[in-house]
Amino acid sequence: MYTNGEASVNVPLMDVHKRTGTSETAEGDKSQETIHDVVWNPTAKHQFLTLQGLAKNATLAMWDGQKCKLQSCIIKGPYNRLHFSPSYRYVCVAGFGNLAGHVAILDRKQQYGCVGFFQDHSNPGHLQWTSDELHIVCSTLYPRLRVNNQARIFTFNGTCIYTYTCPTNRLQQVCFLQREIPQETNTTLPLVATTSTYDATAKVIVTSAADGTTKSKYIPPHLRTSNETNSTSVDGTSTTNENANATGLREKHDKKVKPRKFRETSYKAPFVGAKNVE
Repeated sequence: MYTNGEASVNVPLMDVHKRTGTSETAEGDKSQETIHDVVWNPTAKHQFLTLQGLAKNATLAMWDGQKCKLQSCIIKGPYNRLHFSPSYRYVCVAGFGNLAGHVAILDRKQQYGCVGFFQDHSNPGHLQWTSDELHIVCSTLYPRLRVNNQARIFTFNGTCIYTYTCPTNRLQQVCFLQREIPQETNTTLPLVATTSTYDATAKVIVTSAADGTTKSKYIPPHLRTSNETNSTSVDGTSTTNENANATGLREKHDKKVKPRKFRETSYKAPFVGAKNVE
């Protein structure tokens, strides 16, 4: 558990309370007046991230949770919020409240490099990731602000695809329907919209990208057929006559593997004990 406080000499403090009853104190820089947000790193056992410093130039820092020591400083900017994506691969740092609404997306696998950035001018105060990690919901809620209560959905590159404005300016909560949490390897930003089609002649799944290029799966050489005889079925679709090749492959793989014969050796164990004992 971490608590933020301020000492009598105007120095930010962080107290790390452990289950053993002991605690550690991390004392920040005197020039960094405020600790805005503290978030555990879900991918590391003893590590947490902080946003501290002036509101318009805060520092995203990484700390060792056991020794309460500063490890590295990642990024600086007008940020005061930290949010991990559902798969914990991406970190969203945002500047809400009295800031300009800057939102930056950092990739943990690329040493926290910036992979997306946009700005929401509607003065939001709440942020939430969607379950597919491709969209972010920014909303202005009541009673923090009693005007322009709305919710907006952005893509990672800053395109606003949906806006809802509350007519009574009493929007208190916005929740996105969370589905199955994706794995880390399933989502990579930026994504290219793809459509999958099945090629009956090649018997592979062909993926067509948005730019018109096609990519097919690799076919091993022993499965590639040559001199195929094409025939036309009743419905007019093109098929291939591969019964002979399929039968040959089936017979090849159905052969029983003979057990390996090991060479017999005339190894004798050394004598252990005493000889000629009367």
